[in-house]
Amino acid sequence: MNKRLTSFLYQKTMAVVLFALLIIVYSCRKDDKGSNSSPEPTPGRQVQFTSSVEGETGTKATGNTWETNDNIGVFMKKASDASVLAVNKKYTTTTGNGNFTAQTSDAFSYPGDGSAINFVAYYPYKSTIAGNIYKVDVSSQSNLPAIDLMYANNATGFSQGSTTVPNLNFAHQLARVNLIVQAGGGIASLNGITVSFQDFSTQADFDLNTGTFAAGTNPANISANISGTAAAERVASAVLLPITGATNKKVVITLPSGESFTWLLPNGTNLERGKNYTYTVVLQKSIPVSILNVDYESGTLNSGITGISSSHATAADANYMVQAGATGNYAIAHKVVYGDNAYYSDGAYRSESDAIALTAARYAPGDERRYEFSVLLKDWTPWLSDPIYETNIFQLKVSGNSTTDSGVPLQLRASRNALRLRYRDNIRVVNFLSDVRPYVNQWIHFRIDAKWTKDATGYIRTFMKLPGQNDFKLVDEKTNYDTFAGDPAVGNIGYIKWGVYGIQEGLTRITYHDDIRIYKLN
Repeated sequence: MNKRLTSFLYQKTMAVVLFALLIIVYSCRKDDKGSNSSPEPTPGRQVQFTSSVEGETGTKATGNTWETNDNIGVFMKKASDASVLAVNKKYTTTTGNGNFTAQTSDAFSYPGDGSAINFVAYYPYKSTIAGNIYKVDVSSQSNLPAIDLMYANNATGFSQGSTTVPNLNFAHQLARVNLIVQAGGGIASLNGITVSFQDFSTQADFDLNTGTFAAGTNPANISANISGTAAAERVASAVLLPITGATNKKVVITLPSGESFTWLLPNGTNLERGKNYTYTVVLQKSIPVSILNVDYESGTLNSGITGISSSHATAADANYMVQAGATGNYAIAHKVVYGDNAYYSDGAYRSESDAIALTAARYAPGDERRYEFSVLLKDWTPWLSDPIYETNIFQLKVSGNSTTDSGVPLQLRASRNALRLRYRDNIRVVNFLSDVRPYVNQWIHFRIDAKWTKDATGYIRTFMKLPGQNDFKLVDEKTNYDTFAGDPAVGNIGYIKWGVYGIQEGLTRITYHDDIRIYKLN
């Protein structure tokens, strides 16, 4: 039953960078609860159930909530005095549509005297329940659905004369924590990492009669379930017992080399039943050192930094300042009008800024760098028709490619209505955002980590944060290859460019750029 693990009532997200200091950003989202439609029962027949799980109905009309042959345990009690009429009967959704029936002698029927009854149900089913106590054990996280306790006690007052089938509305009883672990400076790969939640209770009794937990017992280190395949990102998930006062509870992340990082749950954290907590943790072996910060707060085209070059196009509005910026008062605009020679420079229709004249901002083999920038596509005209004419909006470039056979390690482009990464010599081309149109006239933020090499040990990792998102998300990575597309021995220089380059016939295109930053990671 895959979806039930992602349909917790609440989600919280947090971004954290791990080194000597922790920087934390926090947000919360609440999922909606859904309704349920029920088929008509036939009085006198065996009891059947429909179900819903915290906002996702599990009827034949919607499905997709349960998996084939998922089993629940059901108790039947008199509504008048709560005396138990049937204990721990096994009911199954044979097709995974959320409609449950008994397949064996566990089936029971409504009382023939027409008296009202109440139902209590739980998941996952256990064949032995003693004293209405469900034994919870989260010490092993290898199979998350197998420990994902859910409970329903809402189906009350039913009888042989009822005109609706009881719907069991299941609620999650445990908390789930997801750590999105990302590789930062000095971390080549996250393959083989382990994540351990330190000194968390692993066992507790859950009373099926009252729907309450006894105090947790048997504290131990709980190894999280690790998923994902990207070298730069893994997701560590754990289903845990509810905790009041989880502030500063430790989580230890260990690399295959044995090097470990300790992260603490943030202040004010309570792990509440039915809630899903998601945090982004960036592992770094050192604190990034700022090399360049172009924030345009000077209100000038070079951001007050000697060596920052603006457009070579002659049009008066090829470059201009705009208010407000992504985070401050100003940003720079680059504009190109196809067919107007005033926007034609350096052999193409382009308007770009660069930092090639700043020695500190250059890169060469052996450097490990982080590049950050924000882009706004101003009144972006949608793609019309072939040919495509991809538009560059940011480049990690190497000089001299026309004379020394160097290349462009990475270009961030608009292609049709998508955003695309094009690696040098087209060794990799990937659309990482299929449709940019919903984000026109909004700031999109990027982070690119690169290890510049001339051998097969380099990497380029691209992260993006869309409007409304709190954390950067890994959108693409290429690892274990020679990233520097040139040769410093013949004068090739690595540098960055941002603006507009390449445009479809008949279009005018404008981009805003802000907060162009470079950090040293090694």
